[in-house]
Amino acid sequence: MKKVIILTMFGLILLVSCRPNISYSPYNVDYIKKGTLAKDILIMETEPSKPYIAIGYIEVSKKGNTSLSDVSSADLIPLLQQEAANAGGDAVINVKFERYEGGISGYGLLGKQPVLRGTGTVIVFK
Repeated sequence: MKKVIILTMFGLILLVSCRPNISYSPYNVDYIKKGTLAKDILIMETEPSKPYIAIGYIEVSKKGNTSLSDVSSADLIPLLQQEAANAGGDAVINVKFERYEGGISGYGLLGKQPVLRGTGTVIVFK
């Protein structure tokens, strides 16, 4: 019985430590659009040529399991798109990805954990 409880707790710890962190800070709620699908959200590393209004700032991060397994920007793009769609945006601009080791706990079970963070500004087009 103790083995089952310990293995269950171990599994839950792994599951919780691997889930992504998502943070959205709205700052212009007057221009929010609803109904945009996540797959239609544009992800841009620069500013668009069309006029736009910034409606918020988004940050997502995801940990790898060990120093041998890593996460890529491809893992974060759907998270950025979904959160921007939830916020009522059309695109995320000035997207930057930053890789570092650690996280809140600093170490995983087998050493430092790689973390990838993606940030950007959620916008709606005029």
